[in-house]
Amino acid sequence: MVNRFPPTVLAVACVVMIAVLPKSAYALPIFAHEYGLSCQKCHTAIPALSDFGRAFLANGYHVPASAPGATFPVAVKVNFLDTSAPGSGLPKAVIDEIELLTAGTLGPRANYFFEQYVLDGGLHGNIREAWVGSFVTSLDARIPIYVRGGQFTLPVPVDPESFRESAAHYAVFDQTIGANTFNFFDPKFGVSARLGQTDRGFNLELSALNGHDPQNGLPTIGLDTMAVLHDVMGPFDLSVYRYAGRRGEASDTFTRTGIGLRYNHGRWTSESVLQENRDANADGRGTAEHSSGGFTQLRYAITPKLFTLARVDGTQAATNGFTRSLTTLLGYRLSHNARVTLEDVLVRAPRTTHTFASQLTIAY
Repeated sequence: MVNRFPPTVLAVACVVMIAVLPKSAYALPIFAHEYGLSCQKCHTAIPALSDFGRAFLANGYHVPASAPGATFPVAVKVNFLDTSAPGSGLPKAVIDEIELLTAGTLGPRANYFFEQYVLDGGLHGNIREAWVGSFVTSLDARIPIYVRGGQFTLPVPVDPESFRESAAHYAVFDQTIGANTFNFFDPKFGVSARLGQTDRGFNLELSALNGHDPQNGLPTIGLDTMAVLHDVMGPFDLSVYRYAGRRGEASDTFTRTGIGLRYNHGRWTSESVLQENRDANADGRGTAEHSSGGFTQLRYAITPKLFTLARVDGTQAATNGFTRSLTTLLGYRLSHNARVTLEDVLVRAPRTTHTFASQLTIAY
């Protein structure tokens, strides 16, 4: 479908809509109103989740022994970005993202989520997530079973988009190998089944996915698959994942295997991911390739409103070379629904580039 309105018109319309929303509907987004909670019940600073927020997400947006109330069903998130490295011909200061989100419950076990980017990177946006899920068992079952279908972000150990605090992406989740344009940043259409809860103990998630990559003209053969084994042990959160698919010909197989570890204690949170890539036909001419990537980041809450973050990224591939970067960030929660960040990114790939960016994120 052709969008008949230019990005500037859509941006102004959405900002105006935010400005005229009644004060009774200012919290992010829908759940704070439905359950009478503050934003800080689920978030430390937009978009980082607290322990309660992770449990709420794991329970399919349900709060035990509480029924959601009626509220306006759409939330808006706007991100303003000023960067020293403009891209795509855009100015350095831009309305980077405008998102429309709706989510909620469908009875005692089911839930849904829909996320539409009106603007993404200052340009026309697309639907990122649109799915419906349901617990097959009761929520308090010893081993709850949850299924969902639609378009969703792949379940890697660290969310590559929605809960990322930096403007700089995780390099390993953007990484593509030669002629294979598969990456972990883009969502996929498919179905998944999860056994166990995501906020405690063991859980296993299996996904069957449409393997088509939007940027790739190669045909998909069969379905892509992804398996994630997850274990939460007190402050430690361990994930092991494997993605497998085929492109072009039956022998053109690839796998992505990784491990992630999260540690959260007091004011400190650390997250690390290491990933190994194997492609039977990386260059489109039958050449096999073994590559890798990963990152480690450390977050410290200086005060309940002020935090700092540092991350080291690295990727290695014969066709793409070796890259590494250092991202440092200082963030401050201006109000219950707004956050400002100052970010510095040093990249060597192999030429060294240095980028400074500031962001203002507002959510209603």
